[in-house]
Amino acid sequence: MPDLYANSANAGEARYSYFGKVYRKETMHKGRSSEFFQGGVELMNKPGLQGDKEVMTMVQESLPGISLKNILLELGSAKFYNRLLELVGNQRNELEDILRLRDISEMKRFVSKNDFEESLNQLLLSLPTCFGNVDLLHQMMDKCQDSVLLGALQELKDLYESLDSKEGIIFDLGMVPTMKYYTGFMIKGYSDQSAQPILSGGRYDDLLPRFNVNKTAVGFCFHMNHILKAIEKEGE
Repeated sequence: MPDLYANSANAGEARYSYFGKVYRKETMHKGRSSEFFQGGVELMNKPGLQGDKEVMTMVQESLPGISLKNILLELGSAKFYNRLLELVGNQRNELEDILRLRDISEMKRFVSKNDFEESLNQLLLSLPTCFGNVDLLHQMMDKCQDSVLLGALQELKDLYESLDSKEGIIFDLGMVPTMKYYTGFMIKGYSDQSAQPILSGGRYDDLLPRFNVNKTAVGFCFHMNHILKAIEKEGE
């Protein structure tokens, strides 16, 4: 959809929906298909909280239609994550691997061998298990001393408080972006019948500039393969 918007004459807000096959490169011999079915929406050129809220509200309103119980929505922040990478400098690749694996022992080794400030050390040590309700978000905001990190957490808080329904929402501050162009809030949806996310998305303002269009973008998609397997498992 970004290419469609970029090649159109539309310079204002635009809303797209899609359903179909997508292809992703997978590691060989992992037994994973490279072909997936997705259904999703994208909202172009509606920046900030208002765009984020519109997409989050659509997520919440669409969940009853997929016939799964016990769905949990996790919110993270690419802005928070990218700032962490800046703060650890040339150790960014190692930090990314640790957070992706949620490896507590490796994080301890990572902190002990690097000469970071103590406030950053304490933040890094908490990240592999840093998920919970809005109380956790408030606790982390009290601990953060970096203005960019604090600003990213404030954006998550503002989004959460703007929502009419706050049921089933938790925060995951160790969330790693699935795509490099994510810039703001990120969302993953989980069913207790699926080990993989049934939906994902967020704000990705670095995407449209790759098509030479200086506009913002936010959206989400349902991972239909995972949803159908979860529905089948739940019905057993």
